[in-house]
Amino acid sequence: MYDTTAGAGHPSPGWPPAPAPWTPVPQRGPGTALAVVSLVASLLALLGVLLLGGFLLLGGSGGPSGTLTGQATLARTGGPLAGQDLSSTVSTVIANDGGDVTGMRCPATPRVDQGVVTVCHGAISGETWAVVVFFEDPTGRFTLSPL
Repeated sequence: MYDTTAGAGHPSPGWPPAPAPWTPVPQRGPGTALAVVSLVASLLALLGVLLLGGFLLLGGSGGPSGTLTGQATLARTGGPLAGQDLSSTVSTVIANDGGDVTGMRCPATPRVDQGVVTVCHGAISGETWAVVVFFEDPTGRFTLSPL
């Protein structure tokens, strides 16, 4: 049944009107601004880390030149190490690398073994530094890393 009374382009009675043409509208959710801020903050942090790494890599500081190694003298393998003895050994390793060490202080290490870590503090070439001492084995071999 076709209604001829409806004019051209007009729907016949009983039929729903034709839908309007659909055009998508971009919607911004509540997290869009947060995502942009997070991305910018991450990029700035990455840039800062790269600049700091480049500065330290090029030797922009007057301190130790990077990772150094040494050997602590122990009374017995794996035994305790006095803070004064470790301070002296750490100072010697840094001085042999060209640093001017004053006032190096290290805590006593109750045992020396693989993976034991201690932190010493002192002035190297006029600047205050913390030096991480990482023992590689129970014989006293260690790696220094300045902070």
